[in-house]
Amino acid sequence: TTSTTDGDMEDTRLDGLAGDALLLIAGSLRKLAVFCFVVAVAASIYTLVVKPRYLATAVATVPGASSTGGLAALTGLLPGALGSLGDLASSLPMEMGTPSGADINVVEAVLSSRSVMERIVIRYDLMNRWHLKTMDDALKKLYKRVGTTLTNEGLFVVTAMGETREEAASMVSDILRFADEDLSVLVTSRSRRARIEAEQLLAMAVDSLSAAQDRLQRFRTESGLILPEEQGAAMIQAMSQVEAELLLARSELSGTAATLSSSSPAARELAARIGSLERDLASRLGPGDSLSVFPPMDSLPADMRIYENLYLAVQMKTTIVMMLTQQLETLRIEEARESPTLEIIQLPVAPKQRAFPRRTLMVLGITMAAFVLGCLWLILLAYFRRLARDPSVSDFGGRLKTALRGQIPARFRR
Repeated sequence: TTSTTDGDMEDTRLDGLAGDALLLIAGSLRKLAVFCFVVAVAASIYTLVVKPRYLATAVATVPGASSTGGLAALTGLLPGALGSLGDLASSLPMEMGTPSGADINVVEAVLSSRSVMERIVIRYDLMNRWHLKTMDDALKKLYKRVGTTLTNEGLFVVTAMGETREEAASMVSDILRFADEDLSVLVTSRSRRARIEAEQLLAMAVDSLSAAQDRLQRFRTESGLILPEEQGAAMIQAMSQVEAELLLARSELSGTAATLSSSSPAARELAARIGSLERDLASRLGPGDSLSVFPPMDSLPADMRIYENLYLAVQMKTTIVMMLTQQLETLRIEEARESPTLEIIQLPVAPKQRAFPRRTLMVLGITMAAFVLGCLWLILLAYFRRLARDPSVSDFGGRLKTALRGQIPARFRR
């Protein structure tokens, strides 16, 4: 009696959909194994022919960065006037006495901004490589391969996946570089505004200096004064020599007048020499000639005054340009010190192992999925076979056909 009862319980346990499914799976294990083997071979071939991708990582931080968004969000939940602490928190640094830098949330947003990613797409020609027509499609696919994570310590972990080891590392470096450029433009500081003003003033000063130099050059060309001090001293010295020779020649002529006649060769020679010296002295005192390197004596004082004014203007403008240049360099140093430059803690290096595909995991995962799908198919097949054997649903097909036929208008029925 006991054995009979146990047999009936076993038949009851196996009599049902679960029993039919287990029996069908047990009877189809060989086919199921062949199916899983074929899927595993196909998955292995796929992992061999698919293009590998490599993942590069870099860690960066912004010195002096602060994050006040969390405090503002918490104080916004407080009732009454306590909620105004959020407005105060957004304008204060993390700790008293600590200089406030760029908001850490702004830096995170810039690292994954559309502007940075568009430049990545253009630089690596991803639209043509991925055969995409629009920038939006390329950005959607790129965002799946790059990522930015903010750790609890305030560090930015930037990852990028490329088709080669070098491309992955280069892509991470370009993301950091483009984000750094955008941050330097986005986060305006006092030093940056002062630097822009200094550049404008320097450009104006350089233009003014160039105009003063042009005026001085035109005056030198027109007056012939290249080195006025040297030229004036040389001219006075030359006139002194001419005048001394003229006095000497006149004294010699006066001394020989008692012993020589005016028609004698020696007297005529002295007279000719005196005439030449007088003409030379008169030309120096007059407007001069175009072949002389000496300026005319009558206009030399006025020319010297004009030259000194022009030269003084050039020297003053040169001093201003030098001062503005030195100030501009100082402001650039201050701007670089205050700008939110991304400081790279861990440089992106070319990864040694590929990130995709992970062949072993992919083959095992796809094979397990194929096994589960095969079992579900056998369970579904056992269910339909059980329905086919059930007398209550044997005419299910006929009733279904009648119900569908009733929905068709009479004139369309055959």
